[in-house]
Amino acid sequence: MSVDNEQRQFPGSGRRPHVAEVVVFAILLGWLAMAVSLVDIEYYDGFDSICNARYFLGWIDTYTATRGPLFGLLLVPAELIKGRMGLPPLEVRPHHVLFALLHAGYLIGCYLMARRFFKERGPVLLAFVAAIPTFLFFGYAPFVSHDLFPGLVFLWMLLAVDRFVREPRTALWWGLVLVGAVAPLIKDTYVIFWIIALATQALLAIGDRRGKRSGGSMLRRFGALVGAAAASAIVTVVVLGWALRGVYPEVPFLLRGFRQAVFLLFDAGVKTIEQPAWVYLRNLPAFGLLALALLPFGLMRSWKESRTQRGLVLAWVLAIAAVHLLSLRQVRYLLFVAPVTVFLIVPAARMVWSRRWMAWAAAGIWSIGFLPIQPYAIANAMTKIATPFYRHSEAKEFLEPLHEGDHYRAPIWVNWGLLSFCPPGDTPLAGDVYADLFHLGPHHLADLFPYRPNDVVYLDPQTLPSLPSWPEEAVFIATTRAPQFNPVTWHRGPAGDKFDQEQMVFLARSIVVQPAAGDSTNPSRWVTGDGQPVRIDSATTAGGEAFSVLSSPAFPEDLSPLMPMRALFASSNGIYPVGELGAGKWAIPGTLPAEPRPSSTERVTFRFFERVRHLQYGQTDQD
Repeated sequence: MSVDNEQRQFPGSGRRPHVAEVVVFAILLGWLAMAVSLVDIEYYDGFDSICNARYFLGWIDTYTATRGPLFGLLLVPAELIKGRMGLPPLEVRPHHVLFALLHAGYLIGCYLMARRFFKERGPVLLAFVAAIPTFLFFGYAPFVSHDLFPGLVFLWMLLAVDRFVREPRTALWWGLVLVGAVAPLIKDTYVIFWIIALATQALLAIGDRRGKRSGGSMLRRFGALVGAAAASAIVTVVVLGWALRGVYPEVPFLLRGFRQAVFLLFDAGVKTIEQPAWVYLRNLPAFGLLALALLPFGLMRSWKESRTQRGLVLAWVLAIAAVHLLSLRQVRYLLFVAPVTVFLIVPAARMVWSRRWMAWAAAGIWSIGFLPIQPYAIANAMTKIATPFYRHSEAKEFLEPLHEGDHYRAPIWVNWGLLSFCPPGDTPLAGDVYADLFHLGPHHLADLFPYRPNDVVYLDPQTLPSLPSWPEEAVFIATTRAPQFNPVTWHRGPAGDKFDQEQMVFLARSIVVQPAAGDSTNPSRWVTGDGQPVRIDSATTAGGEAFSVLSSPAFPEDLSPLMPMRALFASSNGIYPVGELGAGKWAIPGTLPAEPRPSSTERVTFRFFERVRHLQYGQTDQD
């Protein structure tokens, strides 16, 4: 299609944006702005990068090595703003502002690169709308995502490598070195970008007759690209050596990146959870119904159109294969191929754009993508940011008891690997074990909250009775099962096996029971420290052992039978286990006199953990 003919069908000058472009980007950028103002939660990966921002600021001593350092550095301004404004530890809106700008750049960059390459407007806009603002984009764009912006990096690298083969330039070579290092410093998985780019050019050279005629020249240019990849690797190793200095201080500087690679390949992640290879195929509609419809025609037409397009076809296929070979498989891991998909379906979109009936058919397919008649409805993904789960952080509410007055209670005892927060309803991404699950790890508590080293400690509840003492402000966070994962099933289902998990926060408490001053107005001779009466009844066990039953409205009515209590007597160094007999009734061994002498100095201190938060089935209740 000529430029003149294209402009007749899509009016407006080549440089001035058309009304359709303005509308599309106004909707997308407006939605990103709305997401910033509404979304108050974050994924596990995002919190990891926020922790790394605190590490680079010198506020904590630990670096979360499972995340690349680049996004942690990017989030430093947001963490500074949060600190200056005195925002809560789990506040994420400043970070979302930064990533909204980054994702806006991703959207604009993808479109402008395609416009510049094809020098067309209508077909490019159609391909862009089909492949970029999909269900998955709206699902992850409101957050600190490590999977969206790298797609633009991948596309740029492929085009730059192709251009270098045709027109080698020093500035372009250095650009490839820099951008090639950026990718794995965002996420270690993206080391495959250079591998795919080199493999693509090697395959093109094998099948390119012109390459055969100028084999020496092609070999030199390919060698220069290998050198650029090696230089990128050196930059990456140096940056990782600096970032990992606190993680592997005993490992030589230049070997820390390799040490980390070994950890990520063989030790990181949950190895016991199945992550099936079919998860990508099962959830293909999440990548856009119209894009899927155009892709077969786009691949065929792109292969015939130009050498650059053939290279993009090969790179796209290699990327799909590489992601399937990874042991960690989540649907979002394929998001980085979306910008390449735009380039591949433009030839098919051009064919659609020139035929009225095809344009109507494409509009129909695109519209179906918004309808809730299919689980991957774009409209559902766009509007879920306004639901209570996304607007009001369950994690903030659940962990609110950690804050006591003007400080945070410590130590924090945990019996879990991860806390899980699950949105209501089903997740459409069947077989994706992490989809729609918002986790928090113990290191997030240690790094995001103002705790000292070793304030967050793993502790089995069974060891509580044997502890020499319970700090007055100790917190125990317990789960019946952690972490949550989605069931590995071909059919969609609830986010997490929510009916098999409870999460609770317990606070260390104490009540002192002592003899009351003898007077005729106070018939009860035992009271709590704040003066509330306590009734004492003597009883015996089935074996004839004596014990006392203490009843008082001052005793908590909701104590977990799994959490131990104990009593400390002023006249003895002994620590006695305490049992709960019911609402407001406790049992202790031995016999306390029902009528003590006013001069008695006997005092009993009860130490216990009171449940103050309970999360079950995705709902938070305060008890």
